[in-house]
Amino acid sequence: MSNENQAFVNQQNKIICSLIKKLAPIRIYIVGKEGAISNNWSKLMIENEEDNSDQKAPQYDQWCTFVENEPVPIETLHNLVHHYGHSWKMTNITPIRLDDIKDDINCLGALDQSHTTLEAREMVANIELSLWAMNYHENSTEHSTKVCKIKLRNFF
Repeated sequence: MSNENQAFVNQQNKIICSLIKKLAPIRIYIVGKEGAISNNWSKLMIENEEDNSDQKAPQYDQWCTFVENEPVPIETLHNLVHHYGHSWKMTNITPIRLDDIKDDINCLGALDQSHTTLEAREMVANIELSLWAMNYHENSTEHSTKVCKIKLRNFF
């Protein structure tokens, strides 16, 4: 894939991540013993999470956390951060035990806030998704036309 094509795809993926974050203000990343993130969308979503570790109060309208599905050795967490953390903005990745999430005050606050704002988030995301779809169609058509012209020019 050419650099221009890759830049176009990367931009579209970031837009999709932004829309997902608007619709899903609570994002939970499950951590296990495997020590690797095999899903590219998960990697992209985590890379686009903001660092909120220095805020005095949690931002319930954009709350994310890591959850241990099973006890994870500290070495696995360190390896995960060492391997992927260079592209992450988040610095606090201390996971919550899955059994403890129901008692986590931040999770409960985020659930309450997300329930309250659901209709407004849906409306904003639908508008943005519609605009994105229209722009995507226009940009992809322009992009395809440019690529065809370049290929034809190189052919002759």
